[in-house]
Amino acid sequence: MCLQMDAVEQPIRSDGFGQQNGSVAISSIQGGVAPWTSALDQGSFQNTLSFTGLEAGAHELVISDQNGCTQQENFIITEPQDWYIDLGADTVVAFGQPYTLAIEVIGQPYGMLQVNWSDDQCANCLLRPLESPSAITYEAIVTDENGCEHADEIKIDVFIDRNLYIPNVFSPNDDQVNDYFTISSASGIKMIEELTIYDRWGTFVFQQFNFLPDDPTYSWDGTSRGKPLNPGVYVYKLVARYIDDKPIVKFGDVTLLR
Repeated sequence: MCLQMDAVEQPIRSDGFGQQNGSVAISSIQGGVAPWTSALDQGSFQNTLSFTGLEAGAHELVISDQNGCTQQENFIITEPQDWYIDLGADTVVAFGQPYTLAIEVIGQPYGMLQVNWSDDQCANCLLRPLESPSAITYEAIVTDENGCEHADEIKIDVFIDRNLYIPNVFSPNDDQVNDYFTISSASGIKMIEELTIYDRWGTFVFQQFNFLPDDPTYSWDGTSRGKPLNPGVYVYKLVARYIDDKPIVKFGDVTLLR
């Protein structure tokens, strides 16, 4: 026997998928005459008994002594399974409604995971409840014990339904159909702060403050000071506030029919 080597130290693996950070080292040599040189993957002989920065896969290691005796060892560097994270598709959330950010981990990361969010809140949270999300983009960065790092982001938009429904005609004739001038809205209105109605000469005939939409208590029944008004066109001023505290002022007219 010219020489024999135990060519590899275990484990032989890459620390992360797709990374060239595997290594091999000759742990012992029997026989032969020092000094020894080695060559990796049919490369030139070098005065080293270890190699680093190796990619995953099959490799060939050859060692040579002073007399030119050689010994070959084949080995394989394995690597962890690829993995990544997913925060889901960009989404739209109704204003004031809770939403939960959820990190889905696809694949098999190594060991415990470290989770960091772009706003530095809720460290190491894979599930993150948001009581009242604002329009923002969140990014999550997840790192496993091998140092493999993956990131994903999700854009959250907040929707406020700012639609107001204001009749342009009503008929207060007690037929139970369209008898009241009632302000309705979608969920985006917080409060109607003022509703004032004027006749064609500019005299106000109806006025209410600080009420909620769709409240019949604050509807106009076509009277002023308890007396029915004549058919005609009446002008209104409406001041409302949205749930994000932005105001709105509207002017328009409504036709009273008998």
